[in-house]
Amino acid sequence: MRAAQEGRIGEVLFAQCWNHNYAGSPKGMGHPPDADPPRNLDWDMWLGPAPKVPYNSARRNFRVFWDDAGGELTDWCVHLIDIVHWALGVDTPLTVASSGGKWVYEDCLGLRTGLKLQWHGEAERFTNSEEANRLLTREYRAPWRLPGL
Repeated sequence: MRAAQEGRIGEVLFAQCWNHNYAGSPKGMGHPPDADPPRNLDWDMWLGPAPKVPYNSARRNFRVFWDDAGGELTDWCVHLIDIVHWALGVDTPLTVASSGGKWVYEDCLGLRTGLKLQWHGEAERFTNSEEANRLLTREYRAPWRLPGL
């Protein structure tokens, strides 16, 4: 990081980061059935502002459910991308390209996969997907609300 910050590696024109996830079983999380939540779990509080869904033990891995964490990119990759920002002394990239998929596991993973997206940092919009732009905000489930900024 210091070498980049001090200019010892020259002008940086491109930076790349990635994340991949591995489940210990080829079945991934499987397909556990919906059930009653454990007595000591306030399922409504666990869901917070996300849409109300039945309790399912797979949701303990909240990172892979869109309504809970937005997926690996927003939940985990943001930390990896931040390292690039520190090294380059920037707050946001000019452009981002992303692609992903679900190639191995046949389980209940709750993410949108297979989209190839391009992000425009200044506009804060995707340049190639109105579907993705509609997902930038969402309604909160009552009584939850986003506090004023």
